[in-house]
Amino acid sequence: MILVLGAGGTVGGHLCRELEARDVEFRAAYYSLEKLEAALEEDMDAVEVDLARPQTLRAAMEDIDRLFLLTAATPRLAELERNAIAAAARAEVRQVVKISVWEADQQDYSFARWHAPSEQALADSGIAHSILRPNGFMQSAAQGMEATVRDHGAFYTASAQAPIAYVDARDVAACAAALLVDDPPVPDRRIWELSGGEALTAAEVAQALSRAVHKPVRAVEVTTEVYRNGLLAAGLPEWLTDALVDMAGSQAEAGFGRVTEDIETLTGRKPRSMADYFEETRENFLA
Repeated sequence: MILVLGAGGTVGGHLCRELEARDVEFRAAYYSLEKLEAALEEDMDAVEVDLARPQTLRAAMEDIDRLFLLTAATPRLAELERNAIAAAARAEVRQVVKISVWEADQQDYSFARWHAPSEQALADSGIAHSILRPNGFMQSAAQGMEATVRDHGAFYTASAQAPIAYVDARDVAACAAALLVDDPPVPDRRIWELSGGEALTAAEVAQALSRAVHKPVRAVEVTTEVYRNGLLAAGLPEWLTDALVDMAGSQAEAGFGRVTEDIETLTGRKPRSMADYFEETRENFLA
């Protein structure tokens, strides 16, 4: 049986649907009690797990042989995931698939620095594992644009010239399902770098969105200070704001525009495009 940690998140939720569609037995773990109650009402095998309270993992790990490991962004991520990895080792879990971040091994930005020690802990555990390093998520990027596009036909970025090969969370979930359920296409490979099929600058993203919503959308480059203040004004906590600003700076300098074929290798199909995603979600950008 598969334990899905992070079932309440975007990728975790899509993975649960992937496993249901494949008729694969799994247990969904939730941090949110509200989401847990909703899952139980749907007769899912679901449990509460708080990685800061390792004792909650004992019942969750019962009869589990494969683990999907996804933790919400936090400066404590490595500590929390070490708790999960230790519990998996005690439960004699035979396989772990972990969601990491793009170029985590380079540790060039905060999210990467949080994930790198967790990747190492997993390697040190002796458990067979795969690590998925997705590029920027289409879903996260789009959600950050919706309000300002609705209000005044623009979105704001601190890294307008940097191309990014955005990836759809559904493709990441499909890759996780493939590794958890199917025979791996490259048995000894541990790291998979998941990108979309094309790298887009902010201007190109704006063009794709303009076509989807049938009105002009502008990409406006702002200073780091203005970008940071905008995130704080939107209600983000300071630690997350600082991490996002740090990542924007890394995007302007690093290899987020690199395109890989790993999604196609794992799933047998091309990754979804940003243009198609905007077509699906156009109503979110319209007043």
